[in-house]
Amino acid sequence: MTNLNTRYRQLYSHIAEKLDEYEQGNGDLIGVSGADNRNAFILQVVDSVRRVNFQRYIRDRADDISPNRHATDNNFDPFKSAVLHSKNGNFDEACWLIFLATHFGKNKDTEWRLLKDFYGAFQAQPFWTWQRVSTDPGSVTQWLTQNYRLFVDDGIQRKFGNHRKYESINPSKQRSTDKVIQSYVAWIGAELSHQAKIDLLAENLNGDRKHLFRNLYYSMRTVLSFGRTGKFDYLTTLSNLGIVEIEADSTYMDGATGPLRGAKLLFFGNRNNSTAANILESRLTELDIYLCVGMQVLEDSLCNWQKSPNQHIRFIG
Repeated sequence: MTNLNTRYRQLYSHIAEKLDEYEQGNGDLIGVSGADNRNAFILQVVDSVRRVNFQRYIRDRADDISPNRHATDNNFDPFKSAVLHSKNGNFDEACWLIFLATHFGKNKDTEWRLLKDFYGAFQAQPFWTWQRVSTDPGSVTQWLTQNYRLFVDDGIQRKFGNHRKYESINPSKQRSTDKVIQSYVAWIGAELSHQAKIDLLAENLNGDRKHLFRNLYYSMRTVLSFGRTGKFDYLTTLSNLGIVEIEADSTYMDGATGPLRGAKLLFFGNRNNSTAANILESRLTELDIYLCVGMQVLEDSLCNWQKSPNQHIRFIG
């Protein structure tokens, strides 16, 4: 707690107080009954809130983003670029950049370099914009076939993010970037419009942000290599950056690994407890009534906390 500023010290105290209140009405959280575990869990929640707040800070400072946030700029950041596109009315490019950011991920060592060199086509025009890709998705395969060795042999290190470390830009692989992109374009549909896709899934929802999140999440089953984590990260980022008006309605424990183990450890003190995912979801929803941090924060903090439950470790990348 010593490294927290005043704002996050207050958040730490608030979470500690609300955990006590939850336990008074719902029973002990066995996994955080010890002081070290409790401290580590609270700090992971604080870390997760910080990450969400950072994305929302980018959203709120849209007017201050440099117009040079493109793929030829050394400071290229897909989140800032997406917010800038959204602000300027290019909704498709904003969503597309967040999809690419989710697919490639930010690596703790090489940051956005892999995404930058793909999206910017090694600074050759035209870039791999949504307009170019969506109208001819097969051209990505052709380009990667011609340029794959350049990604590997030019002496510059490029890596996928930690959550995407099993992906590949090699077009000969089953889950290669070009195949992922083609499945995403197919998911958006024949109109090649993100807005049309969202409008279709928002029909008769009366502006229900959580229901729309769920509809989008389950509709993405057809997007190659976007499992539970990919879909959740993509949609929550669109939400945090203010690009799409949606809100995570659950932690989507079904199919999870780290978050599921974290939830079992929190409630039962045992990562291998047999409690079903839907019951854990219900208990997490009850817990958030007290904490009010949101499903994304709970999902992220549980995943990180269970890796080191009695000692806080800040996870990056």
